[in-house]
Amino acid sequence: MGDYKILKLKRLILNMTKELNSNLFFLEADIIKFIDICYKLNSYLNNDFFDAILYDIRLKYDNNYDNLYIFENIDKIKKLVNII
Repeated sequence: MGDYKILKLKRLILNMTKELNSNLFFLEADIIKFIDICYKLNSYLNNDFFDAILYDIRLKYDNNYDNLYIFENIDKIKKLVNII
C-alpha cells in the first residue's frame, strides 16, 4: 500500500513541476501546495538530500523568495523524484 502512495505522490510532483515550469507566473498557493506534497513524499522516503532542498526552498520562500531560485530547486526536485 505504501508503494502505491509513493508512486501517486511522485506522479503528482512531476505533473506539478511541469505546470510550474510552463508558467512564468505562479501563485503563492501553488508553491505552498507543491512543497507540502514534497514533504509528504519525503515522509515516506526519509531522504536527507530531498529534505535539504525542501528546507532551502522553505527558508528562501519565507524570506521573500525569488522565482529563479524556486525554479532551480524545482528542477532539482524533478531530477531527484525521477531517480528515487
